[in-house]
Amino acid sequence: MVTITDTLPEIINNAWDEILELLKGHFAEWPDDDCPSWDALDHRGSLHEIIDSAVPIYNRELDELAYFHHREALIALEERFGSCDGDWPLGRFAAGLYCLIDEACRRIFDDEAEDLWQEWQESKDL
Repeated sequence: MVTITDTLPEIINNAWDEILELLKGHFAEWPDDDCPSWDALDHRGSLHEIIDSAVPIYNRELDELAYFHHREALIALEERFGSCDGDWPLGRFAAGLYCLIDEACRRIFDDEAEDLWQEWQESKDL
């Protein structure tokens, strides 16, 4: 019997944990500034590196994720780039996974970053 597991939520959570550490580092350097936007935090490409490194590279992992997210990933890829055509180094599905992970992390950032930043500023003033 073969068991397959949808690991995308875990992948997204792990990527978010790394992004959160990056945001904390930014806060440590500039605690009196406003919370940076996604693009400002990514000015050196750090967020892209985190998300890129979150995309699995092994066929077994990609196959398992494709079972759950193939269509969704290709739709995300097409929405981002206007087409699924192109020379994607790990293939269209892996490129689509990148888009799904990126979208999810951006949503979490939009929902949580400002509140976290404000909490950190308030706690440093105590």
